[in-house]
Amino acid sequence: MLLNRNSIYLYIRLTYTFICGFLMALLAGCSNGSAPATNLPILGPSKVIRIVENGHNKDSLIAHHVPQFQLTNQYQKEFGSINLKGKIYITEFFFTSCPSVCPKVAKQMEAIHRELSEEEDFALVSITLDGKRDSPEKLYDFAQNKDVNHSNWYFLNGNRDEVMNLAWDGFFVATYEDESLKDDNIMHKGTIVLIDQKGQVRGMYDGKDTEAVQQVKQDVERLLKEV
Repeated sequence: MLLNRNSIYLYIRLTYTFICGFLMALLAGCSNGSAPATNLPILGPSKVIRIVENGHNKDSLIAHHVPQFQLTNQYQKEFGSINLKGKIYITEFFFTSCPSVCPKVAKQMEAIHRELSEEEDFALVSITLDGKRDSPEKLYDFAQNKDVNHSNWYFLNGNRDEVMNLAWDGFFVATYEDESLKDDNIMHKGTIVLIDQKGQVRGMYDGKDTEAVQQVKQDVERLLKEV
């Protein structure tokens, strides 16, 4: 079977995300032994940069950070990473017309919201993968139909390609379009991602799993104690 350039690119990205996910799970598993680590692991590949220290060149490892982004929130205002600086937040990628995965994840997001809605330094971020149909007005109506405290739950809209690249490269969430489907052709697994005050990935969870809610709550509380 011949593969076109887009298919090869998608295969490479899926493989990369799978490897990252495996390594993240391995790191998380290492911290769940008989003597659990004080802090959550920092997930994602580090990069090497060259710095000058005491007049000498030196290679230094820099942990992965979610890249800067700027989208539009449900109030039709620009909103991005700068607005989340210093906050712990949970991110999901969804779309309002999703018939299968998203409703299940939404229930878990609502449960997390109920558990942590009083935390001033915590936020939830739901980013639509279907920016063309999920306008800010539609996202606002969508949020209104849920038990949402708008002060710390943000529903964001942006260009589909930009958002999908952010999902892949920033949050390690695999998303893609299935060209064999005409409608609702956006594919994703419903992963939710925990980001710390520095913009680093600290946890990844199956958003469809009801048991993940308590784990997220525990992990957020651990991050709130970090200096």
